[in-house]
Parts: sequence; C-alpha cells; structure tokens
Amino acid sequence: MSNENFSNTPSKEHIEFLNRKQTLEYVLDKGYSLARYGDGEMKLVFPRILDRLRGIYFQKWTRDLRTKLAKNLLEPKPNLLVCVDHEFTHLDEYHVVIDYERSSKTYEKYSSEHKQDDVGVLTRRKERALWLKYLNNVQKETCINLYGEATCFMLCFFYVEYLNGRLGEIMDLYRRMLARKRVLFVCPKKPLMGQSFEYLCSAGVIKSPKSVDFLFVPERHCFENYPHILDRIHSFKELDAVFVQAGPTAAVLVADLAADNGFIAYDVGSWNVSLEKAYRTQGICF
Repeated sequence: MSNENFSNTPSKEHIEFLNRKQTLEYVLDKGYSLARYGDGEMKLVFPRILDRLRGIYFQKWTRDLRTKLAKNLLEPKPNLLVCVDHEFTHLDEYHVVIDYERSSKTYEKYSSEHKQDDVGVLTRRKERALWLKYLNNVQKETCINLYGEATCFMLCFFYVEYLNGRLGEIMDLYRRMLARKRVLFVCPKKPLMGQSFEYLCSAGVIKSPKSVDFLFVPERHCFENYPHILDRIHSFKELDAVFVQAGPTAAVLVADLAADNGFIAYDVGSWNVSLEKAYRTQGICF
C-alpha cells in the first residue's frame, strides 16, 4: 500500500477464516451484514501490487472509493462480516460445478461426479499468487480477527457440497435470507451477468419474501452516485434486509448500512445467476 495509514495498530492475534457455508450461517445466526472483497475490490484497494493505478471495467478508481474500501477491509465495524476470497489461496486448481457456472469458460479438464463432465477444473497459479499477496497486505494491517469467504453467493464453487449431495443445504441458507422478510433489492435493471433480480421476482424464482421493493442503480460506475443511493435506501421504511448488487460500491454501502441500527444488508454480487441456475437446473424457488 501507499504511505496512507488506513488502520489502527494491527492485531497480532490469529486471524480466522470462515468457509463459504460457515459465512452464510454466521451472518444469518448473528443478524450481521456482509461485505465482499473479490478481485475487483482488491485491485482498487491495493493498486500498487499490480504496479499501476487503474479501476476495473465497471468501476473507475478514485481515492475516495479506495479509502472507504480499505477502511472497511481493515477496521472492525459492529454487525458487519467482511469477506475475502481466501479459498482461492489454498490450491492451484479450482473445481467449478458446470450447472451453476456464472459464465462459460475454457477448462483445462473435466471430471464426472454425478453425470458426464459435470465439473470443470481451472488452473489459477498466477491468480493464487496474486491473492496471497493481497492477503499478506491485509494480515499486516488489519484489526479484524474474523473474515468470511467472498464467494459464498456463487453456487458453482460449492464443489464439496455438490460432491457430497449437500448443495440443497446451501440453497436452504439462501432461502432463509429471503423468506418472510420485507426486502429491498438495490440493483441494476440490466445486470452484467444473468437475469435481473426484478425478473427473478416476476418469474417466481424469488417468491418467499413478505414484500419486495427495488431501487435501480447503474450497472457501471455506481460509486459516482453513492450519496444519492444511500439517501434513497434510507427513504424505504420497515425493511428486514437489503440486497445490494453494485460492484465495489456494494461493499461500502453495506458497511454504512450495517452501522445504522435496524439495517441488515448483504453485498450479493452475481447471486442472481446462482438463483437463476438453481431454478433452471432443479426447479428450486427462493
């Protein structure tokens, strides 16, 4: 990082990392909000690791965005679980359940677990090395002792659960986030991947909430509208959960909402794809 100091005295205690399922269970059981830091967020927080200042294709880099993201990544906040892609540092090969993949990829090989070629294998040595650098920077400066797993909303990465026939347990956790709740989706009308949350609700894929409202945001460069989006969210009354799909801006929004009593918010990214694929593959509704 640069000479900017985003944290207080770094914690010297052991840092614990939850797996994907534990992450979902943790926020549901404790009533916590969830902010996710994937590749895009880490590029914005640690641009020097890639030796250049740049954004990502759907969000421009700004110093203000970087500062807010870094503070939330490194400084503990009440009622908020911060998540990073620590699972991607464990192995060079990643198993992807094809039925739930976010987008088509070229795989090095396939394995047949429950049917022919149902799992694709990706080799990600360079990506793993990059994530080890990211997490090394986090561990040097963080005051947070517990992190979740940022890919918890991506069904395609629940390979172990799929292998053991327990993927339904993950879908049940997804449903618990929605069932009998008054929810607000902060999301684009046309997301970068998959069908919109608005479509999933109208098509009956999402049908367990008590009520559903929508606040539509741009699919790119959302942070430019951050103050307006935050004000609009506060204009909605009597909400049980807010689901935010807004790129890196979502991690900032969720942290700010978690600081407000009564708000539970989830930074869900491309969760719409997982829900849509579960419905198409198994007819499961949420």
